[in-house]
Parts: sequence; structure tokens; C-alpha cells
Amino acid sequence: MIEVADVDAAHRALAIHAPPPITTSWGSRTFSLRDPDGTAVCYLQWVAG
Repeated sequence: MIEVADVDAAHRALAIHAPPPITTSWGSRTFSLRDPDGTAVCYLQWVAG
């Protein structure tokens, strides 16, 4: 899990394709991908709400 201040900016900065960020019911925006070894990497931004 990588906590970032702006998940949309982190998503745009990637040089690879990743699913778009989603807003969860528990107050975050997040997206996930897998690194070359197959390990899940999740980006997380807490949102006010």
C-alpha cells in the first residue's frame, strides 16, 4: 500500500497501463496493479467525506 496525496496524479505519472482510480464507500480513492514479480501494489488517497 502506497499512500499518496493525489491518487489521480500518481495514476497519470505511471508509464504503464493501470486500471483507473475508484472511490470506495469507506472514504478513499484507490487503484491497484502488479509489479513485474506479481506483487500487488495499491495506491491510496484518503478523501474527506
